[in-house]
Amino acid sequence: MQPGEEKTVTIELDRRAFAFYDVGQKDWMVEAGDFEILVGTSSQDIRLTDTIQIDSAQKESFTADRETLAPYFALSNAPISQKAFAALYGRPLPENVIPHKGNYTLNTPFGDMRDSFIARQLLNLMNAQVKKMFKSDGEDNPLLDMVESMLGEMPLRSLLMMSNGAITRGTLEALLLMINGKTFKGLISLVKSLVAK
Repeated sequence: MQPGEEKTVTIELDRRAFAFYDVGQKDWMVEAGDFEILVGTSSQDIRLTDTIQIDSAQKESFTADRETLAPYFALSNAPISQKAFAALYGRPLPENVIPHKGNYTLNTPFGDMRDSFIARQLLNLMNAQVKKMFKSDGEDNPLLDMVESMLGEMPLRSLLMMSNGAITRGTLEALLLMINGKTFKGLISLVKSLVAK
């Protein structure tokens, strides 16, 4: 459209536009109630609002206690408790177990391999390279903080992509043996993988 030009736009919102997936019922649900429609140039610049009422013949979607799920109904910055999340999930949450040396896999993030000297040194080396890239001398740099956090969450297997072919699967598996405390076996595997290149 040209500057100053006006045009009427129609956007149809069917029932699916108001639906959410209910894990407990394994289906898309539409709850009865009032829904506010907001139109604007951005979420900070709302120019038009209206409220529509939806009637629903579907049964109540949440079988969990509404009091337990209160954080989901009252939007705030308060953290969601484990109990509230388990109620929403519909079953007990799996235990969050951090693996220990000897049980690491190619999918284990570097940040979870804290009890391996070799893994810590690898992470320190990657962080040092990132600091050089950002030319950081200790000053606060939010982007650097974000990248360092990403490196800690990155699984070992991602070195295959990051190395641009310099690290092979065999080399990575040899490295994993050493990270898991099998240094001698890992060194033998590393030599074999380098000779096979």
